[in-house]
Amino acid sequence: RIASNVNGRLQGTVVADDRFTPKSGAKLAFASINKGEQMIVQADAAGRFNVELPAGDYTIYLSDRNGKSVFHSQISVKNNDQRLVTVVSR
Repeated sequence: RIASNVNGRLQGTVVADDRFTPKSGAKLAFASINKGEQMIVQADAAGRFNVELPAGDYTIYLSDRNGKSVFHSQISVKNNDQRLVTVVSR
């Protein structure tokens, strides 16, 4: 029997405004638009993150230098998604 993963996986990098410089330790929040749930992840020293989310629509928030969550964008995740994303810190 083979188990299947019905969640989606987002792997990516948080970068500075120049779209090149990684943002070490950046915190991202993926807030489910429909379910009200939230998943918080922290980028590693190279700005990389990896998150598994149930299918659905999410609002992405990125913490600013004062630790305040700031709206970044929205994303839809489908079952079995495997995506690479770049989050640009403004």
